[in-house]
Amino acid sequence: NLYGTTSNGGGLCNGQPCWGTMFKLAPDGHETILSTYYNSTVGGGHPEGTLLKGANGYLYNTTSAGARYGAGSFIEHWPDGHTAVVDFNFPEKDGSPYAGVIADPSGNFYAVGAGIGAHHHFGAVYKISP
Repeated sequence: NLYGTTSNGGGLCNGQPCWGTMFKLAPDGHETILSTYYNSTVGGGHPEGTLLKGANGYLYNTTSAGARYGAGSFIEHWPDGHTAVVDFNFPEKDGSPYAGVIADPSGNFYAVGAGIGAHHHFGAVYKISP
């Protein structure tokens, strides 16, 4: 199976246009929408970059908008459909994530915040520890 996201689309979420989807594409070409994103205080919207499949089999990605502080989030997607969310804070200081997630051998995750940033508006690199 291949997994991916769209940064827009997905129909309606709570009566408003959705802000993206996560999907699975099977080898036979069958597509399944696994989740939709919308501008809420849980998870945010507009997923950016690629999904990362962790050593534990979970999928990881970022959103660039919404969530508790309006700056997007880092999301761990469990196989049973549950999620764990880390909200990005201070968009005026660090920028919102605009790329996929990478991991190091120690299990730390990294995401890049773009557009604003604390030092001359260049952005930031986020480290998310297990």
